[in-house]
Order: sequence, then C-alpha cells, then structure tokens
Amino acid sequence: QELSSKMLEVPEGFVVQRQVSKIYEDRQKMAAGGLPINWGFAETLAYATLLFEGHPVRMTGQYVGRGTFSHRHAVLHNQKDDSVYVPLANLFD
Repeated sequence: QELSSKMLEVPEGFVVQRQVSKIYEDRQKMAAGGLPINWGFAETLAYATLLFEGHPVRMTGQYVGRGTFSHRHAVLHNQKDDSVYVPLANLFD
C-alpha cells in the first residue's frame, strides 16, 4: 500500500498528459481495491518491490520512457515545460 501510494505521487505543479492522468486515477483505485490490478500496475509494483528490497533494477529500451503500449509510463513528461519525472527513481525521497 505504501509503495503504491509513493509510486502514484506526482510533484506539485507537474502536468501530466490527460491519458496518463486517467491511468494514474485508475491505479489509485486499483491500490485501494476498487479495480482489479492490471498488467502495467502489477509490473510497476514488482519493480518497486525489488527496489524496496535493495535489488537494482535496470529498464532499457525506447518504450520504457514513451509508454507506447499505454501500460508502463515509467517516465512522466510535464506538459508545461518538457521536464521529466521518474516515480521509481523517487520512491525513497
């Protein structure tokens, strides 16, 4: 529960794309038990759990950041200024 909450935090003033915002809303419902957990959220939870346990995780490939398949979204892009935020890299801040 704590990991999922931390993964779904977005920095103040960070504007995500409308579709990504919907994915995050659904993931909050999944974390609360209101929706079944889908593949993308399960995958992200698995990575977060490995990081929490102290295991290094390396994700590679062009689709990690782009979220081409509408499930991963490991890198969020700010629609205001093109800055990026990586939730998995900020789990322990």
